[in-house]
Amino acid sequence: MQQAAMGKAGSPTGLRIGAGLVQPQARRALPDSNADIDSFKNKLVFVGNVESGKTTAIESVSDVAPMSTRMPVAIGHTSAKFTLDYTTARLDDGDWLHIYGVPGQRHLDFMWPMVCDGATGILVLVNACDPERLAYTTSMLEEFSRLAPDASFTVGVTRSDLASEFRLDEFRHALAAKGFRLPVVKVDTREPAQVRFLIKILLSGRSAGKR
Repeated sequence: MQQAAMGKAGSPTGLRIGAGLVQPQARRALPDSNADIDSFKNKLVFVGNVESGKTTAIESVSDVAPMSTRMPVAIGHTSAKFTLDYTTARLDDGDWLHIYGVPGQRHLDFMWPMVCDGATGILVLVNACDPERLAYTTSMLEEFSRLAPDASFTVGVTRSDLASEFRLDEFRHALAAKGFRLPVVKVDTREPAQVRFLIKILLSGRSAGKR
């Protein structure tokens, strides 16, 4: 697994992520919206189950207001809506960090290959209150490690304060028993520092692939 090179360190301001630095700016233009997203470098993808805090996490680390697209989709004889989040952050070497948020529902998986192609890292957010959290997380790791085989992976567990029966060590060991040895940490997506730390862990270069 190649470790993501995220720019140069050394600036006293900004958000240090991995080997690089994200520089917050009050206002700036987004990259060309007509660009082919498959050509973007430094692409991070957040995926999460219901009420996992995916959109909140993206807002926490964005240096501009994220763009969220709600679109209807037909599912059998019914219709639903999905949200695709996108934002950017500037790296100190001038490159962009492109951050996407995709829904984690299986019936919306048609967008996963497009967004995940060439991704540097995948952040799987899981709501600790979900009784199917282990099955969900395993499913996402299996699917996204297939879609983005060169990406690094990290699992962020949200809303653990509302799930009194949840034990982080037990959850981590359960994932390891299924072949996934990777960082698994609690995170409050409302706290930018915690989300940034999660991204820093992600970009250390560890893979979700089974060994």
